[in-house]
Amino acid sequence: MEDAEASAGALDRLVDILRLVIRIEASEINQVFKSVVAATDSDFVRCLRAFQMAGEDHIAGIAAQIPKFEPELADECRALRAEICGEGAG
Repeated sequence: MEDAEASAGALDRLVDILRLVIRIEASEINQVFKSVVAATDSDFVRCLRAFQMAGEDHIAGIAAQIPKFEPELADECRALRAEICGEGAG
């Protein structure tokens, strides 16, 4: 995350900024969030679908919107969605 933050100020093209978004979203942050929700000892969190789906919904939204701005990033968005949401990349 520190590398991503440091590089953000130097980016001036939309495609590079959106590629950074993909890189950040593919980082361990989402994996940690998913693991915390899965490992929680709270019946409320385990049973409430909103908590379980929040991360995947976030990624799905990003993966759907980025190609509207930069179609060349569609493959990277499909790969991100497959990695985080467990959906097929093809």
